[in-house]
Amino acid sequence: MSEKQVVRLKNQPGWQNSAMFYQIYPMGFCGAPFENDGKPQSRILKMLDWVEHLKKLNTGAVYFSPVFESDTHGYDTRDYKKIDARLGSNQDFASVCNALHEAGIRVVLDGVFNHVGRGFWAFQDVLRNRESSPYKDWFHINFGGNSNYNDGLWYEGWEGHFELVKLNLQNPAVVDHILECVAGWMDQFAIDGLRLDVAYLLDENFLRRLHQFCKGRDPGFFLLGEMIHGDYRRIMNPDMLDSVTNYECYKGLYSSFNDQNMFEIAHSLNRQFGSENWCLYRGEHLLCFADNHDVSRIHTILRDKNHLPGLYAMLYCMPGIPCLYYGSEWGADGDKKDGDPSLRPCFEQPVENELTQFIGRLSEIKLHSKALSEGGYKNETLLNKQIVIRRECQEETVLVGVNTDGSGFNINVNYHGPAVDLYTGQETSLNGCMELPPYGVKLYRLGPARPEDKPTGADFVTEAVAAPALEELVEQPAPVRGPDPIPTPPAEEARPAPAPERESVQESASIPELEPAAKREPQTEARPAPSGKLPEYRAIAEGDREDVIAFLRERWYSTVMVVHGAEVDMARARGCGAFRDGKLIGLATYAVYGDLCEILSLDCLEPELGMGTRLVERVKAAAKERGCRKLAVTTTNDNLSAMGFYQKKGFDMVRVYHNSIELARQVKPEIPDFGENGIAIRHELEFEMEI
Repeated sequence: MSEKQVVRLKNQPGWQNSAMFYQIYPMGFCGAPFENDGKPQSRILKMLDWVEHLKKLNTGAVYFSPVFESDTHGYDTRDYKKIDARLGSNQDFASVCNALHEAGIRVVLDGVFNHVGRGFWAFQDVLRNRESSPYKDWFHINFGGNSNYNDGLWYEGWEGHFELVKLNLQNPAVVDHILECVAGWMDQFAIDGLRLDVAYLLDENFLRRLHQFCKGRDPGFFLLGEMIHGDYRRIMNPDMLDSVTNYECYKGLYSSFNDQNMFEIAHSLNRQFGSENWCLYRGEHLLCFADNHDVSRIHTILRDKNHLPGLYAMLYCMPGIPCLYYGSEWGADGDKKDGDPSLRPCFEQPVENELTQFIGRLSEIKLHSKALSEGGYKNETLLNKQIVIRRECQEETVLVGVNTDGSGFNINVNYHGPAVDLYTGQETSLNGCMELPPYGVKLYRLGPARPEDKPTGADFVTEAVAAPALEELVEQPAPVRGPDPIPTPPAEEARPAPAPERESVQESASIPELEPAAKREPQTEARPAPSGKLPEYRAIAEGDREDVIAFLRERWYSTVMVVHGAEVDMARARGCGAFRDGKLIGLATYAVYGDLCEILSLDCLEPELGMGTRLVERVKAAAKERGCRKLAVTTTNDNLSAMGFYQKKGFDMVRVYHNSIELARQVKPEIPDFGENGIAIRHELEFEMEI
């Protein structure tokens, strides 16, 4: 892969809600020295050897604690535009991000914007030039005072830690600099989200501007905030952040198991997600965790290590986005009283044991269960040492039972009928009772077995998770500042979001109108008479690629189109084709993003044969085999025939991207002003159907 290429994933809004996160503290993970010695070493490339391990865990996203140049631990930033020399170069980290994206794993970075280190270049300028520094208003400074470091000036630090210099986020120049750096991260590393350090302290107007900036570039960009107490909705709302850390349930989890008092976690979960109107966060997806880089490891905290499976079952099955901390999946230890370095060790290689396998299976189950990802919450049955929770949505109901006792227990449930053990895939029957083994966990989906259910026995079996589709490999622009910097893209490279599906990238501006594949199938224009021989429908194979390229170039004038702000090469996408006598006469291309399958293009030479309908059904079947729950397609507001075609096939309009085409014209000015029936092309419409 060229040094000038970056691999991107398409981010559907809400992708994080069914993803499992994996946190890595890079300085510790890579064994970097605590003090920044300035000696470059490509330690971060160690991540490349962990990708297969992450895939076995069915990881949806890696959240990296700080990676940028800092004085010591990463949260004392020196330069937002440069990867810390102790970890490697910007290109090294780009290679890691590419490898993760190629595996279908997204990347979320730690955004440390409340404060910087004393080595931050702008603060160093203030120390040298005092009142003459152009950066003096980037911080909260009193030149008449003094600091603990005897600087001859006073400045505000973070909660009394004067090695951390608080930024003035009400200064537009500071905000502009931060947003410039975030844009660079999105361009060079194709990051998919940010976790905001001490988000509870950040200026709310800054959060609003960050939201507008990131969502404007990528509507699916995930914004997560560190929140320890208080009303989470203060910063978790449609104008600021998508999610926050759920510290309330972090404490409730380990305390409930240690005290064998499941009432504590049940109370917190019902308070946050229960069905009553007063419940605080119904419908939200908070980041939930058993440990992280700031607290003792869960294996160390738990008095009875037999409780680990039950605790992780609760973590993965309660509402929220589960996040694993590296090493905890195999039961690593670390005690806060021994200092932060004990929580952030270097492991030479991942360990895979029964706990690792169990967590990987939980992750797989949650990934394919709409009830566990999106359903409501209810405490079904609650005792001191046992709990059954109910996760329910329109499509399915799941009961999760946990026994913290060393003896087996039969617990009552409000259900009589068939059920499927989600761990084994085996069909059984619940007759008002769930049998829980000692320290046992049971997960049942209520109702009869489905065709896709398949018993796996007691042994753990990993299955590949359908990876989000890769965008076109794009060239990087030239550097802007400093050693190994992040480039700032020129205006013409900007990727507005979302861009219209209807425009395939054209080589000639003389073509008067670009027609989407979705529009072609319903057309009734003259076609060559059918030969009488029915076409063969099958998946596109590698040997068909030349035919696919020729078909797309003839029908679409190019193999490349823009979908939701990203260039996609349809010739590289998955596809289903219609063939007659070895010739490709119909084609549907599609991409899989987690549990969503999106049709990228649909075109055929003989629509009167119902070829488009057959191809849609083939895509639907392929999506179902890959574990997708939804099938989607996007068109534009002028495309009346496509809207009618897809609605007749069972699709419903779920989303309108207002005025998105004006943004797209900044990238592709050849998009015409008017389309079908003289309607002005302005908006992008998204249709979905349940599979």
